[in-house]
Amino acid sequence: MTKAICALLFMFFTGIASAQDKEPFIHCEPVYIIITDTSKDYNELYPIMMELSKKLSKDTDTLKQYFPEKNIVGLGPDNDPLVVGKYVRRSLESRYLSIEYISSYDTTTNEPGLNSLEFLDETVRGTTMCLIAGIYSDVHLPRAQEELERIRAIRPNAFMIMKKDLSCFWVRHK
Repeated sequence: MTKAICALLFMFFTGIASAQDKEPFIHCEPVYIIITDTSKDYNELYPIMMELSKKLSKDTDTLKQYFPEKNIVGLGPDNDPLVVGKYVRRSLESRYLSIEYISSYDTTTNEPGLNSLEFLDETVRGTTMCLIAGIYSDVHLPRAQEELERIRAIRPNAFMIMKKDLSCFWVRHK
């Protein structure tokens, strides 16, 4: 009987100790982002986005709009008033077209990153925008490669980058 109680106590306390080792952590999965064009001029990218939308039968981002007085791409008036005019990058897997800031995705550029952008301020002016044609998870890489080839038939300079810290979520246990 004593051995059984000791065994139960041992299992109980080792269970508590191992539960304490399982701190929540952030897990990130790589994603692949297809970029068709880049420009500092929104008005140069917008017609390309519309052309690709028509030729590839792809939807376009309807949440964002261009604020020419500040040269900023931000959330439009159909959103919560607290976020209208603010930039929010795409981060979930999706296949629609949108105009984004390249510094949100490609850290090899000499553009200021998201943390240094002052939204709705003059410091955003002049940052490079890009036309994104899709964000694909690791398991959909073959589909992303097929899509890139399809886009290159229309936009030969299209390219794909891999980002490891875009699709992240909390995990409770290792």
